[in-house]
Amino acid sequence: MWPVLIEEIWKDGAILECDEEIPPAEFVELDCGGPFFAGKLNRSAAHEFGWQSEMKFSAETQWSEKKFRPSHLLDPSKVKGPEKK
Repeated sequence: MWPVLIEEIWKDGAILECDEEIPPAEFVELDCGGPFFAGKLNRSAAHEFGWQSEMKFSAETQWSEKKFRPSHLLDPSKVKGPEKK
């Protein structure tokens, strides 16, 4: 089991951040402390702060904000730019 941070999440997948490489796998589960998502881990790539992995969710466990809302979820449509003077 690897502790991960959810960097990005969308209906059928997510980008996960981890301190170590998670090898690609045909079946993985992402446990979010209640809700969980099953699927396939497609790839991992090293970057400056560790490893980034892409997970594709199965059709049975697709994500929705109603099912699971990460505490750090940012809705880009609600971000406001600087006010014009």
